[in-house]
Amino acid sequence: PSHWSENDRNTLRHEGIHLAQDCEGVRAGNLALAPLVKTEAELNELITTSGIPADRNADPYYLMGASEHEVWLEMEAWSLAGILTDAQVAEVISRACGLSGV
Repeated sequence: PSHWSENDRNTLRHEGIHLAQDCEGVRAGNLALAPLVKTEAELNELITTSGIPADRNADPYYLMGASEHEVWLEMEAWSLAGILTDAQVAEVISRACGLSGV
C-alpha cells in the first residue's frame, strides 16, 4: 500500500530475504536458514554497498548471544533489504523458493 513508510517497506524486504534464506536451507536439505551469498567476500561487498555500518547491525546480535551463522544471515538480510527494490526481493524469493512464473 502507498501509505506504508520506507521503514515499513525495508522491514518487509528484510523479512522477505529471510524467507528466501529459509527456502535456500530447504534446498540444501536442512530445516535451517541458509545464506544466499556463499563467501565472506560477497557478504562484505553487500555490507559495503548497502552503506550500513556492519558493527551497528552485528553488535546487538552478538550481545544477544547470536552465533556467527545467525549474524551472517541478519547482515545479509539488512544489506539486501537496503540495496534491492521490492520487486528485486520478490524475484530473489521466487528463485530461492522455486516460484518462477508466479
